[in-house]
Amino acid sequence: MKTDLRKAVFLLILILVAAECSLLSYGGWKRSTEWQYLDDEGQVKKDEWFQDGSGKTYYLDKEGYMVTGWYQAENGSLYFFDQNGVMVIGLARIDDRLYFFEENGAAFFGDRLVGGVNCHFTPEGFLHEGLAREAHWYYLEDGQVQDGEGWKQGYYLGRIPGLVLLICGVLLWFWTRNRSSRLYPWLIYGAVFLVSIPLFLPYLVRGHDMSFHLNRILGIRGSLGKGMFPVRLNSFSFNGYGYADPVFYPNVYLYLPAILSGIGVPLPAAVHLFLLVVHFATAIVMYKCSSSLFESKEIGCMSSVIYTLCTYRLCNAYTRAAYGEMMAMLFFPLVIYGFYEVFFRDESCWFYLTLGLTGVIQSHLISTMLVGIICVVAGLFWIRQMFTPRRFVACVKAVSASVLLNLWFLLPLLQYMRTDIDTSALQRYVEGESAEPFGLVLESFSRFDGESTLVYRDLSRALPASLGLVFLCGAGLFFYGWFVRKRNYNKAAKVLFGAGIFFAFAATDLFPWTYLTKSSLFRLFVSYVQFPWRFVGLAACFLAMASAYGFWSFFEFDLKKRKTACVTVLLLAMISSKYFIDDYQRQRAYVWSEQEVGSVIDQNEYLYPGTDKSSLNPNLVSSEPVRLKSAGKNGLSVTFTYEGNPGFKQGYVDVPLLYYPGYHAFQDEGRELEISRSEHNKIRVALEDGEGTVQVFFKEPFLWRMSEVISLLTGVLIVWEWYRRKGYGRMSEKRKK
Repeated sequence: MKTDLRKAVFLLILILVAAECSLLSYGGWKRSTEWQYLDDEGQVKKDEWFQDGSGKTYYLDKEGYMVTGWYQAENGSLYFFDQNGVMVIGLARIDDRLYFFEENGAAFFGDRLVGGVNCHFTPEGFLHEGLAREAHWYYLEDGQVQDGEGWKQGYYLGRIPGLVLLICGVLLWFWTRNRSSRLYPWLIYGAVFLVSIPLFLPYLVRGHDMSFHLNRILGIRGSLGKGMFPVRLNSFSFNGYGYADPVFYPNVYLYLPAILSGIGVPLPAAVHLFLLVVHFATAIVMYKCSSSLFESKEIGCMSSVIYTLCTYRLCNAYTRAAYGEMMAMLFFPLVIYGFYEVFFRDESCWFYLTLGLTGVIQSHLISTMLVGIICVVAGLFWIRQMFTPRRFVACVKAVSASVLLNLWFLLPLLQYMRTDIDTSALQRYVEGESAEPFGLVLESFSRFDGESTLVYRDLSRALPASLGLVFLCGAGLFFYGWFVRKRNYNKAAKVLFGAGIFFAFAATDLFPWTYLTKSSLFRLFVSYVQFPWRFVGLAACFLAMASAYGFWSFFEFDLKKRKTACVTVLLLAMISSKYFIDDYQRQRAYVWSEQEVGSVIDQNEYLYPGTDKSSLNPNLVSSEPVRLKSAGKNGLSVTFTYEGNPGFKQGYVDVPLLYYPGYHAFQDEGRELEISRSEHNKIRVALEDGEGTVQVFFKEPFLWRMSEVISLLTGVLIVWEWYRRKGYGRMSEKRKK
């Protein structure tokens, strides 16, 4: 009877998969003589810009035909659309010349930094000079672009991540060939291999936030190269004006691609290596945490596979390029496991909770807020556990150590937030309409593209913020065993299942967001969450463990059958994720080299209000009585020599750096000059003497340096505690023997 039931379940799964595949359809573009786009009512779009779900922009002319090639708008802006009608942005090779197109698609004319290189684009838009030696991708002869060895180097070195992945497989084979438990490492490796298939590409496919994160990577590389550690200001974004995103947005994990890029690895390969490390780390962390929590390698293996191949995690890695939230998902399992140890098992392992919280803090502030609230609510729910002195002390240690370990980041963040710098990125007043339609959470086959879960008129632009087929199957088996067969489930598994279902429900439009946001306090909370579909990431973590437990319990206590369950989980997870990945690989290349990354990004957050991006040129501007004799800029340091006109008493010079607290200006005799913020939020240096040489540079405040020392000492103490605990555990085992 039990065997028949299992066969029926798997037959049903196969039927569901076949049904889902048969329902996949595409629509929108139609071709008669040329391509046209039909709206939902079958009408041809005419004379309008159109953006599809993957962020590609098209223009349809007055007859409704898709424009290709050059197009000049009524305002005079020049655009270029490739042979597929997609608007080109960034550095592009057209008719053997280099052009640069802004984020809005308009061709750029004049002087600007491209990949840290000063370039001049002629009134016709093409590059006149500049990239002869500095470029890794192109070189010029009399203004003509030629393919050089840089192209071949970028093409072949771009395959480094795929080669590393294959080498890891070879090493795994040597490591497991004489071991009895060889299956589980190979299943985990298989999951990582599947999600890493796009990393074999020698280029980057555009994600929503990719331009921002590539700017951060190049900014970290530039600042490290100029001796700034830790990096407090981005020396690449906004034409090298010094952008304070490292203060507001954790960036420790981006040091890896920045350093790799700095030692000669092509930028796409450096980013892909970073993603490969994250995929491996996510799989290993989930395996270790889940197997330790349930004391079962099978559950750990299945949890790792389910979580690694989760569609929403792939959405963060590829569709959204939301590297911060993707990194936070790496540490969610560690927070759950650390919390469980402190409250219910071995309170001396409090440092696991500290490491988990630190990982989330150093990854994503919104995830930090959510995890903090969940920990507080869960702590209040199990407050009786804190009546035990040792558990209370362990909890205090975990929280205190988390704060001190991250003080080097938190202190500058709080100080800058007290100024009038624009932090609107941290708040977004949205309500229930941005929640995810219920059906999307249950979607088994999600395409790569999509930019929103807002229901404008349909879900054609829906974000792939779903869990995947394996979650539905695992949750169904868990529910069946718990409520139908009345199995005596592990209490932790029940809590994980309930929490996962709640967070999945909270991400949907069935949750009463609109009603709850009538409360000012709840509305403030939602404004910092920004989008309710962020709860899908938390749901994925909880349900990955619960679903694995559901598969494990369904196969009862037969070890061979549980190994079969592990393989089945991988196959089910592969069905959903492989469809997503295949669609991703078909997308147009976005970045082949760092020269294609524009330094002027769209967002205005982390800037003082009124910053004029168009004024961010490399020139110094002086008041009328001041004459500049020479000037130089080295990273985030500017040196200039000036003299005053006859009768000079007072004047100023605006230097090409954005104003932030922490800058200083010294004249040649060592006297510090007054610095203020200009009307365009540049650094303005006040001058009083007749002549002199002035140096402007950024210097960390003393309190920031002290916070770094405190964080470093805290880290040393945690490592010592871990080694002490590990040594104590070994001694206990020897005594037992």
